Amino acid sequence: MPDDEDGVALPMFIVGQTATVPVTVMNMTGSTAKLTGFFDWTGDGDFNDPGEMVSTNVGGAFSGIVNLSVPVPASAVTNEDFGIRFRFSTNATASMSPTGPAPDGEVEDYLGQAMAFDWGDLADNNTPGSYPTNANDGGEGVGASHKILNGLKMGASVDFEGDGQPNAGATGDGADEDGIASFPNSAADRLPPSSSR
Repeated sequence: MPDDEDGVALPMFIVGQTATVPVTVMNMTGSTAKLTGFFDWTGDGDFNDPGEMVSTNVGGAFSGIVNLSVPVPASAVTNEDFGIRFRFSTNATASMSPTGPAPDGEVEDYLGQAMAFDWGDLADNNTPGSYPTNANDGGEGVGASHKILNGLKMGASVDFEGDGQPNAGATGDGADEDGIASFPNSAADRLPPSSSR
């Protein structure tokens, strides 16, 4: 049988942001239908945790794309496949349960991944000559961002942001700037120990 998982175009899921998930639906039944998406953000094999379900009503004479707004929680497991399920039925109770039968409609299942990014925080005034820090820098390019992977970091910690966090002290993105203990205070401090001063 051909794969009928063709109603959803999965976007990039970024931790801490809201994704827009376009779902192509048809409801010509004359009754309101419920479109429900389930996202196993914790990767624990079920859809029972808080924040793992979103839904919307679709009128009884509609054919087209419904955009579901899907908040990706800070606690989402990253860089690992997790289950995603969509249900569409005129029976709202059945549609809003991740398991069990429904009297009509369709269910589609997918695998997805969530990603998290660490951004820079140097001062950025969006003009040529400033440090590109933000995603929409108007000066010399897009700010530096890195996809966070387990086992790859500088220092003791790494945190995620949705965009650059520029400020004058380059401390805008929190406490993950811990890969360098300290910088020398003067040119003399940078001389090798055996050099005379």
